[in-house]
Amino acid sequence: MTEKKYSIEELMENETIASFTVSPDSRRILYSSDKTGNYNIFELDQEKGKHRQITSLTENALVSHVYKDGSFIFAMDKGGDELHHLYLGTEEKIKDLTPFEKTKSGFHVSVGNSVYYYSNKIDRSRFDLYRFEKADLAGELVFENKDLYELGPISDNERFLALH
Repeated sequence: MTEKKYSIEELMENETIASFTVSPDSRRILYSSDKTGNYNIFELDQEKGKHRQITSLTENALVSHVYKDGSFIFAMDKGGDELHHLYLGTEEKIKDLTPFEKTKSGFHVSVGNSVYYYSNKIDRSRFDLYRFEKADLAGELVFENKDLYELGPISDNERFLALH
C-alpha cells in the first residue's frame, strides 16, 4: 500500500462543519462552515442539491435553529472573547437577542413554538434557563440554576425539565 502525501494547500482546503439545523419542512439544512476562513452560515436546498452562503460575517457564526419563514438563530462571540450571544438572522439583518454585557448565552433546545436558551446574565458563575417565542423574542426566566445542574431535555408539553 502506497502512502499518500498531502500538500499544505490540500490540507488547508479542508472544510469543517461546526453545527447544523434542519428547517421545519425538512427541505433546507442550514450549517456553519469555515470555508470562508471563519464560520459562516450556509444553506443546502435538499430538493435542488444546491449550497449557498447566507452570512458573510468576520466572526464565527454557529447556527442553532431555523424557523418556517427562513429566519434563523445562531451564536456568535466578538473578537474571540468566548462570550457568545444569540442572534436572530435573516438574509437582510441580524438582531442580538441577548445584548447583555460581559455575559455568555447559548441555544439549548426548541420545543413547539418556544426556544430555550441558557445565559449567565444573573450570575456569571452559572447558566440559568430562559425561554422566548418568535412572536415577541423577550426572554423569560424559566429556571434559576442555583445548584449548578446540567440542563437536560424539556418535555414536549414544556412542563418538565430534566436536570443532572
